[in-house]
Amino acid sequence: MIETGRLILTMMPSLYCKLDCPHCYLTKEQRRSKDCLSLEQIKITVEKIKDYYKDKNIQNAAIDIYWYGGEPTTMGVKMFSDMCDIINSTFKTHKVRHILLSALVGVNLKEWAPIVKKYCNSKIQTSYDGLMRGERYDTTWKKQVVNALDRGLEINTLSVFNKSIQFDGYQNTFVKLMELGIRECGWLPFQKNIRNDNTGMYDEHSTSMNEFSDFMIGFTNLNNDTHANDGSVFLIGNEMFINSMNINGTSMSNTGAQTVFLMPNGDMVMPNYDEFNNIEFMQKFGNILKQSFEKILTSKSRRSWIRRQINRNNNKECIGCDSWNCCLMEFWKNNNKGDDCYGAKKYVDWVKKYSILKPTLIESIS
Repeated sequence: MIETGRLILTMMPSLYCKLDCPHCYLTKEQRRSKDCLSLEQIKITVEKIKDYYKDKNIQNAAIDIYWYGGEPTTMGVKMFSDMCDIINSTFKTHKVRHILLSALVGVNLKEWAPIVKKYCNSKIQTSYDGLMRGERYDTTWKKQVVNALDRGLEINTLSVFNKSIQFDGYQNTFVKLMELGIRECGWLPFQKNIRNDNTGMYDEHSTSMNEFSDFMIGFTNLNNDTHANDGSVFLIGNEMFINSMNINGTSMSNTGAQTVFLMPNGDMVMPNYDEFNNIEFMQKFGNILKQSFEKILTSKSRRSWIRRQINRNNNKECIGCDSWNCCLMEFWKNNNKGDDCYGAKKYVDWVKKYSILKPTLIESIS
């Protein structure tokens, strides 16, 4: 939990992005806005977080900074570097990691490779979309992956599973990613939001949870076989999480209690879902530029959000589930009738039975 010294701060200082990804929850107006947190506002934010941990007498918090957006590289290397320097110099006594999430498409890797090496341990996390956005986009993305690897970077994928990837199948997907040189991947279900629901993109690109679990079982099983044959293997974040939490998990393991998002206006928020249609929205906890970090963490809004996570959204099938501590439900919502749950129980049960990976501390996964 944040309160005990484990903070995942998802930085969204700018929402600007030239792309139009179907799974994105940002409106066109948000993605075209040039509004951005200033360096002074970044300093105010991290100073308040530092003060919070000082007051709690926590000297060695583990703080992961996820640079998100929007497309974070649109800030430019100077702004990004200055922000990282402010964060690092403020959190001198704490363990800080920077993780950059980028679409890669349109990014000047000649400029960014040295910055990623300096601040992000040479790693970029990106989304593999298959042909969801067309062959031209897919070809451009692959060229950027190769370009990044040639420059000494490591590329990991965190992908939203969609109908295009499902149609391509787990075997072809496995081969494509393996041949590109990617060795770490994670997968998320396609989520409904106001934008993609209103435009029909959700129905066009989303899959059922049964289809998600079937893909994950096939992909992971093929990975197990490949591992046994020649040692070339993916680290699959979902599988690693299940293995780790199955052994070490607690009631707070998959509640998001360690995470908060920072928006361009200083709002601190987390994804939530309405009670009727599972439409994603951002629930505001408070504003770090106007309040202390403790006020935000103890706000009525965050306490209500945390209760929903701990109570598993009061889903009867989730409360009585034997995989309650290691399922993949990212943020709690209603399950769909006649489908695998959003925790992907079918896949979770398969991993618990057949995975050949030894449990590891999830903290080691970047």
